[in-house]
Amino acid sequence: MEFVRAVPSQPLRVRVYIPHFCGRLESSRYASGRSEERWLRQLAFSRCLLALQAQRRRRRDLLLNIRERLVDVLAAARLGEEELPELRLTIVVVSNGHDRLVEVLEAFRDDVQEHVVTGDDPQRLPLQTRALLVEDREPADLWLYLEDDLVLLDPLFFDKQWWWLQRCGERMVLMPHRYELVRGGAGGRLLVDGPLQPGLIDPLNDPREAVLRASFAGREVVFDRTANPHAGLFVISENQRRELAQGVLPEQGFVGPLETAATLTVLHRYPVCKPSLEHRRFLMVEHGHPSFRGLVESMPLRPLVSTELLGRLEW
Repeated sequence: MEFVRAVPSQPLRVRVYIPHFCGRLESSRYASGRSEERWLRQLAFSRCLLALQAQRRRRRDLLLNIRERLVDVLAAARLGEEELPELRLTIVVVSNGHDRLVEVLEAFRDDVQEHVVTGDDPQRLPLQTRALLVEDREPADLWLYLEDDLVLLDPLFFDKQWWWLQRCGERMVLMPHRYELVRGGAGGRLLVDGPLQPGLIDPLNDPREAVLRASFAGREVVFDRTANPHAGLFVISENQRRELAQGVLPEQGFVGPLETAATLTVLHRYPVCKPSLEHRRFLMVEHGHPSFRGLVESMPLRPLVSTELLGRLEW
């Protein structure tokens, strides 16, 4: 296996596009359309933006030296043998200008750019956001489309994405496992994007196990062509953005506009992988406005792996 750097040698530039809507929709299937849960939406959207802020990184951190009453400049953090580069992140929130959480956007006004689009159907906002991302010409190394209730808690999320794209020659896309915290589960997580009904997204999706094995920071990770490519987001490289801009993007074909924008945008052009279930913690994202975990109480549990195996998981 050829060597691929785990992190880039230069500052990593990331541009993020977030479709944001909070108002009443005719259909209540989407949580963003249920106005009675506004405070939960505020919490989820705030956590989404806070987590993105935390992804920004300078090469050197500071240490408050209380004893000597000065500030020490630390050596660069390292991942294995490599220094972690700076991470420069730009956040663009796309809204219709009125159905939005003004109080949250105001709190983040110094860190977020807001782009207002027009249209009579708010359910098309994700497709409009995707189009803005694909057509953007600002310089960036990575492009992230992100639903507004997803929380990126992994400080190496973008480093792993950059590494993945180098490892696969920018021929595939890597999705995280999306999860919700189980009520009273003391840290239990519900992975919400399980296997889909046959035919829902065929023939574009071709599930296969262990399509790639690679070493990240000295640990082997196994990746599958996932049976459910949805995660509410996608990350692509600049070359992939240009390739998508040259073609016709799907307007429908996977559940609804929200899922089509987040998943079919890339799946119609690239194979989509996720870490194997054994290595699921290598790349995860929290669904900050839980809407699936209540199903745990109404469905039977079926063990798929032994507790002995769980104890051996590396990620």
